[in-house]
Amino acid sequence: MTYLAYSDAAERNKDAILEVLGRVLPARGKILEVASGTGQHIVHFAQKLPNLIWQPSDPDPSACEAIESRVLQSGLSNIKDVVSLDVGGLPWPVTHSDALICVNRGSH
Repeated sequence: MTYLAYSDAAERNKDAILEVLGRVLPARGKILEVASGTGQHIVHFAQKLPNLIWQPSDPDPSACEAIESRVLQSGLSNIKDVVSLDVGGLPWPVTHSDALICVNRGSH
């Protein structure tokens, strides 16, 4: 089994964040997550909100690898391939999304 990056904070706050997202996100569409980090949030959200298409992103190549591994292991089909995205750089590799989320996971 491949080692997956892990955040205790992401595990602690994923359900509270999901509860809010369930109220504010559209019923269908594409959701861009900026700075997906370990990928724990996007996998959890994609499992619980399967009518949405999830787009993970991160500027850090090692984070992108961790996200890819976690998504692959999840077997979920509603998560797109991770993209390298530095929000300060243009052009962005994602030209459309119905919503954008960025979760600050806090300290480890």
